[in-house]
Amino acid sequence: MSGVEAWCRLVDSDTLVGTILKTPDAKTGKPFRISALEPEALRIGTSSGGTWRLSASVFDVALKYLGDHECRGENWLPINDRWFRELLLAENDGKACASYVLPILEHVGLVEIQHQRPNRVRLT
Repeated sequence: MSGVEAWCRLVDSDTLVGTILKTPDAKTGKPFRISALEPEALRIGTSSGGTWRLSASVFDVALKYLGDHECRGENWLPINDRWFRELLLAENDGKACASYVLPILEHVGLVEIQHQRPNRVRLT
């Protein structure tokens, strides 16, 4: 799936805004709420009261990285993969976002997350 198709899937999700999701780890994951959908970004509210902007391109980059590394079927990517996290960080204006991007992609059915340690992700 291309990044444009993935963004359209996110935008077309009727239940996205207002949804409360949780960062990937089953024991230590923190809740966050999708508060707004903007033309080129999603806005989320964190459990500590902050707000984050997740650019549309960061979702594209995450899916492309998983596809390029053939993370599907039996192949998983550790969520703490250094290059994956740094790439998303750079794509999102220097703000760490992998722990928010992946649960959103899981919510719309594009990835599957293994929520026990070690936390891992793969394309569906």
